[in-house]
Amino acid sequence: MTADLNQALDKLILSCENVLRSIDEARKADNRRRELESALIEITLNHKEDRQITKEMEELDKKLVDIENDIKKRIKELSKRLESVKNAYNERVKKGVGEIRELVRPGKNV
Repeated sequence: MTADLNQALDKLILSCENVLRSIDEARKADNRRRELESALIEITLNHKEDRQITKEMEELDKKLVDIENDIKKRIKELSKRLESVKNAYNERVKKGVGEIRELVRPGKNV
């Protein structure tokens, strides 16, 4: 083989090695891009999950406030009912005491 042919083959081999290096770099860059896309998807999914959790927590907070208000309303109603029962009891006690006084009043049975 002549020197020119050897030189041409060396240049071709060098060019092929450069192409292979470029392909390797492209493969590494593509792999890294896929890793970053996966990370971005994971972050996005986690962000959505965080929003869903936050939304669910807000809904639970609202529900708890509604329940608390309902409990307060029911306690007020119970308090009013208890007050009316207490008043009715006190009236009956007053009547009962009045009747007892009337029965034991001096000179009544004589």
